[in-house]
Amino acid sequence: MEKLKVYMISNMYPSESSPNFGVFVRNFEHEFPDDSIQIVDKTVIYGKKKGFRLLLEYVRFIFESIKKLNRGDFDLVYVHFLQHSLIPFHFWKNSHNKKIFLNAHGTDILGKGRFYKWMRKWNLPIFRNADLVIVPSAFFVPKVEAIGVNKDKIEIYPSGGINPQIFYPGESKNKLFNRVGYLGRLDKGKGVETLIRAFAELPRENLLLEICGPGDLEFEFKELCEMLGITSRVKFRGNIPRHKIREIFLTWDAFVFPSELEESLGLVGLEAMACGLPVIGSGKGGMATYLNSGKNGIVFEPGSVKDLKEKILEFYVQNQEFRQNLSNSAIATAHRYRAEEVNSRLRKKIHTIFQS
Repeated sequence: MEKLKVYMISNMYPSESSPNFGVFVRNFEHEFPDDSIQIVDKTVIYGKKKGFRLLLEYVRFIFESIKKLNRGDFDLVYVHFLQHSLIPFHFWKNSHNKKIFLNAHGTDILGKGRFYKWMRKWNLPIFRNADLVIVPSAFFVPKVEAIGVNKDKIEIYPSGGINPQIFYPGESKNKLFNRVGYLGRLDKGKGVETLIRAFAELPRENLLLEICGPGDLEFEFKELCEMLGITSRVKFRGNIPRHKIREIFLTWDAFVFPSELEESLGLVGLEAMACGLPVIGSGKGGMATYLNSGKNGIVFEPGSVKDLKEKILEFYVQNQEFRQNLSNSAIATAHRYRAEEVNSRLRKKIHTIFQS
């Protein structure tokens, strides 16, 4: 059988200077194709850019996309991040009826600013005429239905799933490390300030907190730790290479996921679970589709310093059997999101569309 040829478009793609910028798109490019589907071409914007450089990149991105769409050397076009990446489609007639697959990631569906709303309205015909709209979790299905997409055209694809060669359990722990951690962006809405303030109120002086990841607020958070007098117990580890993340996870007792945003999925929480870490999380957005309080983690009220403090204490005052049960259930939950399974389901859906 001849391979289906995919043309991929995304306005986010990692670069050497911005290794986490659209990293899911690169993972998709490397892990999704198999002996029946190949990505033959792509148009992307590499790394974060600002000002005039960003404007020039978008001019190139749009014109290159229009040119390749009209050339039509593919069977289907697969688009990531459904705001700016859809601009070229307004200038493409698709006279050869190529299949269109749209992969939503979060703010492209949920963004509340005036610009996001205007872009969504402008792009509505493209959403509604797509052959498939792919979303990262069940949380998004009613959101996409609300903009007029039929439910039978919506497919759940959990952000490419978990790579079991990178994220897998260690040996069962018989002792506590007295260390919890966060890994993610240090940006507004991620709940890191809530975590720091909750940690400062904990009565356990021997408990440590590690914060991993890049972001605009790192200096501000370090100043907050100094003001709260907890600098000696909080370690900022910066951006962690993907292949080093498991090594860090295995030195924590729990992963704290304090996001105050409606997470598209929160794959990092599942990756932590795959390593045997219970998640103490806010349960916002797609996180709620896999985080089960008292089973594979503990849920706290988003944005509440008091409740997060109490839930961290609850985790530590429980006995080892309780914590081990959380860990075992976390591993079982993550197993359902293995990359091989989620990629196989999406490939099957794509082939079904072509066969029909």
